[in-house]
Amino acid sequence: MSTLENKIRKHLQSQYQGIFLPQQIDTHINDYIGNVQSSYLVQKISLLVDKGAKILDIGSGYGSFVLEAVHHGYDAYGVEIEVFEHEISKERAEERLVDPERFNLGSALCLPYPDESFDIVSFWNVLEHIPDYKKAILEAKRVLKTKGRMFIIAPNYCAFRKEAHYHVPWVPLFPKPLARLYLSFLGRKTTFLDNCIFYVTMLGVKHYLVSQNLHVSIDINEKIRHGFSFHSSHINRVVEFCKKYRLIGLLNKMIFFLKTHPFTHSIDIMAKK
Repeated sequence: MSTLENKIRKHLQSQYQGIFLPQQIDTHINDYIGNVQSSYLVQKISLLVDKGAKILDIGSGYGSFVLEAVHHGYDAYGVEIEVFEHEISKERAEERLVDPERFNLGSALCLPYPDESFDIVSFWNVLEHIPDYKKAILEAKRVLKTKGRMFIIAPNYCAFRKEAHYHVPWVPLFPKPLARLYLSFLGRKTTFLDNCIFYVTMLGVKHYLVSQNLHVSIDINEKIRHGFSFHSSHINRVVEFCKKYRLIGLLNKMIFFLKTHPFTHSIDIMAKK
């Protein structure tokens, strides 16, 4: 284990004692400090985002996505409110011979960047940690160039699913007083729920984006419209069938509904300015 990884592990063990189980800390390190999640996210945007595009990752954490994006030819930057995570991201940048000044310490509610300065803005599993997600979206829109894209992934708290951080069964919009009793019964601390989790829903986020004159879409629809091939041959055959019989519009509407209905497991959408 590297010195840097050991420092991160100790910090997580202290910060999330009674919140994360030991194996969840291992998974967190593997996904968010390793390149499992960041590689997936770069691959997710790669067909839709030109190399060299200027990207801002809001809530950039330990910097994994930004570093991976830079490695793949993007002009990526990160902003993070937590001092420890920000300092680690700069250390990791120096280790990889990436300019540490790509990382800024700052809030999603008051971004330290001028208007219309980024082609892409991303919220990767961070919107649920922002007290006022609408203000964060407005700030993201402000720094986004005309025709720029905003990518959002977050747990949908209107779904029956495991809570994304405690990893225990959760009911839709679980009232916080009852949720505290439930977590206490399970022997888990409620500080993270109290201070760091703010419920977001697919319906709420989608409607707010539309209210701000942002065009909401999903990456699958965009890839179909641009004629990209999918890894699955079955999906490619369905797309070709729908194109042949002029059903592609119906297919796109069906996919959009299935991926963005109010009770879907996760929020995974994009918005174009």
